Amino acid sequence: MVLLETVDQPAIPGAISSTGKYHRAKVRVSWSIENLGYNLPVMVSTLQGNLYEITQFTGLKLMDIELPASFGRQFKGPEFGIAGCRLLTGVAERPLIGTIIKPSIGLTVEDTAAMVQTLAEAGIDFIKDDELLSFRPIRVLKTG
Repeated sequence: MVLLETVDQPAIPGAISSTGKYHRAKVRVSWSIENLGYNLPVMVSTLQGNLYEITQFTGLKLMDIELPASFGRQFKGPEFGIAGCRLLTGVAERPLIGTIIKPSIGLTVEDTAAMVQTLAEAGIDFIKDDELLSFRPIRVLKTG
């Protein structure tokens, strides 16, 4: 840990200090890969879930992340690449267009399906939902 300055205001509004002072520091944390496995959702929830819940801190910012080479070897990389995406969509020349939907804002399954249908019919090439999923989603390819 590297201690930085002491300040009068917390990084997160509403945080309370018994002394009225807030100490800033640079902290390095480390987990063994055996604690996380080669699982991206577990890694994200560990870093941004558990780490940000440490009550001794009034605010945290993830500045950097180092992963062992073995982590990268677990993932084969892009499945299709640009050429494969163009082949799958039938789009040879124009830019490919994608969008992200957010069902967690209150969309029902039916609302989400209707939105995806509207977007697909409008010519959007790729539609991704922006929900955290801890399983491999089913891949649906647009046809016609």
